[in-house]
Amino acid sequence: MAQRKHLDDFLRGRIIGRLECERTQLEVSEEHGITQSVISRLWQRFQDDGNACQMCSTYRNSLSPAINWSREHALWTPQQWSCVMFSDEPRFSLQSDSRRTLIWRAPGTRYHQENTIERHRYGGTGWLFWGGIILGSRTDLHVQSVTMTGHIYPDVILEQHVRLFWGAMGAEFLFMDDNARPHCANIVDECLQSEDITHMDWPAYSPDLNPIECVWDKLGRRIAARQPPPASLPELRRALLDEWCNIPQDQIDNLILSMPRRSFDQVSEFDRGRIVAYRDCGLCFREIGSLVGRNQTTVMRICDRWMQESTTDRRGRSHPPQCTTSREDKQIVRMAVTDRSVTSRTIAQHIESVTHHSVSGRSIRRRLQQSGLSAGRPLLGLPLTQNHRCLRHQWCDERRMCVAEWNEVVFTDESRICLQHQDGRIPVRRHRGERMLNSCVMHRHTGPAPGIMEWFGIRYHSRTPLVRIAGSLNSQRYISELFEPVVLLYLKGLATSIFQHDRA
Repeated sequence: MAQRKHLDDFLRGRIIGRLECERTQLEVSEEHGITQSVISRLWQRFQDDGNACQMCSTYRNSLSPAINWSREHALWTPQQWSCVMFSDEPRFSLQSDSRRTLIWRAPGTRYHQENTIERHRYGGTGWLFWGGIILGSRTDLHVQSVTMTGHIYPDVILEQHVRLFWGAMGAEFLFMDDNARPHCANIVDECLQSEDITHMDWPAYSPDLNPIECVWDKLGRRIAARQPPPASLPELRRALLDEWCNIPQDQIDNLILSMPRRSFDQVSEFDRGRIVAYRDCGLCFREIGSLVGRNQTTVMRICDRWMQESTTDRRGRSHPPQCTTSREDKQIVRMAVTDRSVTSRTIAQHIESVTHHSVSGRSIRRRLQQSGLSAGRPLLGLPLTQNHRCLRHQWCDERRMCVAEWNEVVFTDESRICLQHQDGRIPVRRHRGERMLNSCVMHRHTGPAPGIMEWFGIRYHSRTPLVRIAGSLNSQRYISELFEPVVLLYLKGLATSIFQHDRA
């Protein structure tokens, strides 16, 4: 009797692929140890919907545009991709924290001063900039402090930057931008039509397909590596312009030429199962590519990976095993303790320069873990000067009240709560090589998510009403919408009270 087992999308794809190759349901049931009734239901669902994935319909509908777009452009040649200008506009802030910085710490030392990074609670001021890349060239970096709108985008970006490249390349030129609201305005469509600029359709929620996102990552790392880092908005602007010009053009060209390979990431687990099943049934790579809408190279890569390691997931580069002496191990630990945020690659380069033999970053991490040091996100704290610390100590000394006096204080604050908030603290358990699996991916928006601002006050044995604030809060709105109608009314009902609010 066939045993019941969990059917993931990859196994469902293998079952459907074998049935498409004219295997009987009984044969497939015996090969995979699944009851024939389950096989029959999968086959009927595939014939009705064209898909037999286990994911919910909402997620499948949001994922299908990106997969369909990848299938339509999977057979594009490098010559065709060389005519596309990829563009985007991110924001860089002075107080930005991408949560990429890790530190080395021993167990139980999370709250030590050396394991704390000071930063402001909110993002702070910054610049919004726009850039475009094309094979062999790039646009000038446009920097502005205001939000991009449907009027600024055609007047500044399209007229002053995009039109120049369209005039140089002619009818073969393709312009790509995402589906942000300023890009979809009617005035933008009219401008593109009047200039006869061909606009490339782009699937929604697909920043991973845009190679310029990797360029922004390189630019962000270059800004973070500057010593000293930018301390003001003019310094940040100069740094952005300088580092944008210093990024090697060959790195940008390699990202654009990687577009045919990016379709590999968009092959669903269900289609990968079908590819493996077709290959097991004796179909050639060209026939499999035509059936699933993929190029021959992608099909070969998936099949080779399945034959070698019995998996179709992408893997990172493997490094040969390295060894270090006990003296070098002590030096590795000393470097990590001296500079908590030093990377394993930096330590490896230093060891190589001293010992003149190759050491991999994986070996460095292994030595640090053996000594009790592990990489983790640092504790975040507010940046305090010496004057701030003195004032805080003075404030605490002056208010060494008893419990009864603290009971009379009304503490208030306003905070913004977003739908897609992600602080990077949620870990996932995964095996090596499972980083790109769908079960190990957390889906969230890359830009600011919608949210609401709330004001609230608390006191011993009581609380104020929760007040929702539309938009931003200024001094006039604070008095008219919060202090007079809420705070004063609440304080009148108390015999004695002390009102507290911050210095926002």
